[in-house]
Amino acid sequence: MARVEVARSGAIAADDLASVVLGAAFCGSGGGGSFESGGRLAGVVRRACGGDPVGVVALGDLPDRARVAVPASFPGPGATPSIDAASHAFRALGERTGDAFDAVVPVDLTVHGILTALGVAVSCGIPVVDAAGSVRAAHRFDMTTWAAAGVVPRAVVMADPTRSVVIDTDSTDGADSAARAVLAGMTLHGPVGGASWAMHAATLQRSSIPGAVSVALAAGRAVSDAWDKGADPAGALAATVDRAVVVGRGRLGEVTVTLTDRRERVEARIDTMQGPFHVHSLDSHIHLRSTNDVLVGAPDLISVMTTEGIALDVGQLTSPEFTDAEVAIVAAPSLDLAPGAMRREAYNRAHAMFGVEGPVPFGIHHLDR
Repeated sequence: MARVEVARSGAIAADDLASVVLGAAFCGSGGGGSFESGGRLAGVVRRACGGDPVGVVALGDLPDRARVAVPASFPGPGATPSIDAASHAFRALGERTGDAFDAVVPVDLTVHGILTALGVAVSCGIPVVDAAGSVRAAHRFDMTTWAAAGVVPRAVVMADPTRSVVIDTDSTDGADSAARAVLAGMTLHGPVGGASWAMHAATLQRSSIPGAVSVALAAGRAVSDAWDKGADPAGALAATVDRAVVVGRGRLGEVTVTLTDRRERVEARIDTMQGPFHVHSLDSHIHLRSTNDVLVGAPDLISVMTTEGIALDVGQLTSPEFTDAEVAIVAAPSLDLAPGAMRREAYNRAHAMFGVEGPVPFGIHHLDR
């Protein structure tokens, strides 16, 4: 299928990549890559684009006949995602579905999610859509807005830079299970890339979170501007992201790590003037509790930030480097205002990991700010 001409609505300048990483680290809510790994990945994208801006197209500006797909990265602990692997998977998906894709869509608004999409866009010479399937890190296919809208990824490709595995499926759960089986096997080596959700523009437009990339960029620019002005980065970010608040400020206290069903569970205490807050994480699904109440749960956003405005991922919370660090807790309601039944069920399963039944209301409005 021939490509459709897609007019760019805007662009992300090479100098703005650092701001994208700052904003995406906040939106990822502890998952999807650290600020440091994002910096390395941004360097890869900058070199690939030769310092030129990366084209961006607004969700509503996509032509009706445009075809899009979603790349992803699975780098493994401590590794930097491979743009080559994700680009290989993206092209292989097009070969499988018979598409010459016209644009790239980030799977989620995390450091790895958005930088991978930008890198694949540069590699393929096409723009990035200003949208996403999740803002928080989406660790399962059913945590995306596309799954919530009933869009099934009919084909999924997993690849390293030289080999690929094609998965044909008729269900979202089947796609997720098969992709995990490939990652657990020995077929692919090194950082793995993926591609899925081949869609027409009309399907994407009815099932995505619009303007998501712009939110990350604006949040990151707010932090960067605060650095330049000697202002408070956490406060600047909270003033920029819709309905975000600084929940509290204090020091990172005791951090405990336990294994639950072979998965790492992290609990970090943050001692503030309002009393202790507890950040819980299992599979990077972060929740914020006060002594008795769950205040913020998925899919709302919650971030523990250093005084410099760097949002910490779960791995950094457990690092000795940040023991007793001064931090701010920043939270915001999800951009996805209608998550759909399937996505609610997925997040309710995440809540159940912490002994919480049903959805968690956005509770920070009850706090004294």
